[in-house]
Amino acid sequence: MSALDLFQMDDEAREAFLSLSREEQLLAILSMETYVRAKLATLEKRLLELEKDLIAYRKQREEVEQKNHNGQTQRIIKGVIDALRKLKQ
Repeated sequence: MSALDLFQMDDEAREAFLSLSREEQLLAILSMETYVRAKLATLEKRLLELEKDLIAYRKQREEVEQKNHNGQTQRIIKGVIDALRKLKQ
């Protein structure tokens, strides 16, 4: 089994690659590596942006939930105080 058998290449692509000189093969491989690295860098950048967006969203959601919770707590306290006042009367 050759190293080329490990890659998913159709027969025509394999023949074309093998027909290249060693220097051209190396240049082709280095070109592919450059492409893959650039693609990876782009994906990592997008991932970081998504993580930042997620953090901002969570912070905003937590603030809204905290405000809602505080509002509910205040309404409950007011209801208990009102009920106690009615009992005293």
